[in-house]
Amino acid sequence: MRDFHPLLSNRLKSLQDLSTAGLNDIESDSGDRLKRNSKTRPTVDLSSRHRHWVSGMLLGIWAVLVWGLSSCGVSPVDAEDRLFVPLSVEVLDEFVLPFDTEFEGTKVGGLSAIAYDRANDSFYALPDDRGDINPPRLYTLKISVNQKSKANLGVESLDSLDNNSTTENTKGLETPTGEITSVDIEQLVTLKDENGQPFEAGTIDPEGLVLTPRGTAMISSEGDSSKAINPFIGEFDLGSGELISTLPMPERYLPKADPENPKEIIEGVRNNFGFESLTTEAQGASRSPVEPFRIFTAVESALAQDVDDELPESQRHRKVRWLHYSLGTGRPFLISEHLYELDENPEGSIVQGLTEILALDTGGRFLSLERSFGEETGFGIKLYEVALGAATDTAAYDTLRGDLEGVVAPARKRLLLDLETTGLDLDNLEGMTIGPRLPDGSYSLILVSDNNFQAIQKNQFLLLKLGGYKLS
Repeated sequence: MRDFHPLLSNRLKSLQDLSTAGLNDIESDSGDRLKRNSKTRPTVDLSSRHRHWVSGMLLGIWAVLVWGLSSCGVSPVDAEDRLFVPLSVEVLDEFVLPFDTEFEGTKVGGLSAIAYDRANDSFYALPDDRGDINPPRLYTLKISVNQKSKANLGVESLDSLDNNSTTENTKGLETPTGEITSVDIEQLVTLKDENGQPFEAGTIDPEGLVLTPRGTAMISSEGDSSKAINPFIGEFDLGSGELISTLPMPERYLPKADPENPKEIIEGVRNNFGFESLTTEAQGASRSPVEPFRIFTAVESALAQDVDDELPESQRHRKVRWLHYSLGTGRPFLISEHLYELDENPEGSIVQGLTEILALDTGGRFLSLERSFGEETGFGIKLYEVALGAATDTAAYDTLRGDLEGVVAPARKRLLLDLETTGLDLDNLEGMTIGPRLPDGSYSLILVSDNNFQAIQKNQFLLLKLGGYKLS
């Protein structure tokens, strides 16, 4: 909340005390409208203590903005701008790991997620391998970034807030940027189940990855609805690769087939559209291993019960659910759930999905990566900035079908970069992490592609500059 305009922040504390009573009226009103559109009575997965925390935050923000707009002369456009961090991005370099790369007898490819270990200046990469090629596993990587002049880059880039900044070791270079000079595989960790045994082939579909403050890794698995294998989000030991525990999964996410047509999923995650993304707000924070932290994840595309067949095909799968968990010394629990709206399917594409989210700070700001694909158009990749703070909690909604305007406020987003405008030959970019600092002091953003272990695709690493970002 320290990011709000100073004039508005002074009123925040007193307004928060009034927000809880107001929430009861809002929840009652929303509940009445919901019951008219839902077959069953909604249930909420929040404890009362954390419902109070979330409601206080959301209603406090709403009240502060309303007061600020009326008493400080702040225009609605200015208020919209304050939801977001003034970021800019520019593409610096591309690196392609050869298709025939192997490490300790395993095929290196299908890299669906990447995470940066800032303390050790190393990366973790997660192959999307269900065990069909090699046992499910995790790699550690060393990605070397050197100085490079933008004049030698060869692709167009966006203006950056940090274009004029320099450090002692970059003086004399014209617009210093960076380039990836090498990607080296350093270590392999085989993922194991709760019994310490490597996962059997097909029982895990690893997609999302994030490192936690307690020195572990959270990994999301999409599951396989065609084989009645549920999705899950697990915490793994980074040394042994063993599964420690899993996060509680709401029933509405577990695939349920139509009794009269077992091949049709009528509720829950649809096949290959599960939990691709995973992030934590604690990426840059230095905190005790026992201090609570948050985990965020989202499904790639709409749950079966949220697919709206009344809409045109390009809009039917846009309503994505975004989950917010709390982890600490006790049992992890779900704090809230929110609606994230995908772009419409671009013309010529056959699929559109949310492949990654990345927390920017502790104030509900994120990056999101949306990917589309068409046989003629190829891959389309867009990078967005997302503000979650004013989004409605949708945990009580059995379905998100229909017109939700005025009832459900989705996460807000704004486009940072359409990568199709860079002139690069884009691949299936699915992973994203904030990496080391660049020569000019700004932070890097690393994207990685899942080549599906296909020779016609590529293990693509993109180096971007994230201007205006400050690690919290």
